[in-house]
Amino acid sequence: GGSTTELQGDFDGDLRPEIGLLSIDLEAGRAALGAFEARSNGTFWRDGIWSADLSAARIDAASAQFQLADMNGDGADDVVITAPTPAPTPPAVGETPAPSTTSVWIALSEKRPWVDGVLQDPVIGAPILIGTVNSADLLSIWDRDADGRDEIVLPRAENDGRLSIDLVIVPKAGGAPLVTRWWSSPAERGAVDGG
Repeated sequence: GGSTTELQGDFDGDLRPEIGLLSIDLEAGRAALGAFEARSNGTFWRDGIWSADLSAARIDAASAQFQLADMNGDGADDVVITAPTPAPTPPAVGETPAPSTTSVWIALSEKRPWVDGVLQDPVIGAPILIGTVNSADLLSIWDRDADGRDEIVLPRAENDGRLSIDLVIVPKAGGAPLVTRWWSSPAERGAVDGG
């Protein structure tokens, strides 16, 4: 009743990539991530890197897309999730439905300590809703300022037809993600063609 996807990333921040397997249980609306890690004494399966109740976060498990990025700069990959924005209420008969958008969530890794020379198992937290975009195809992730933390780029069509670009930044000191305006098209340029 679900699917399994391979995600290659560094889940424990040891600078060596692991092969992750993300399982989605469509009936329960849950996600679980584990990974294979190669070490000098063999290859090991590590379970429980991430477990999330997608339904509780209002994420449509059937259409959700998952990407990896190091948003908080701890060396371990975080999970970026996109899925259609749930409609608040169905439109009334004859009412025009609201335009569809894509919501974006992030699930941040937790910095793991070294105990007796061994890095402790990785853990990724619960999804945090950070905003919406008109289309998931417009979303991109990159380290804009080369500080070791990836930012999510959210293009937006403003009410007056201009285009703006917001950046989602996770503060280096920790805390809630910030959405900041990075750029707006000049008013004198007028409306931008949404296509």
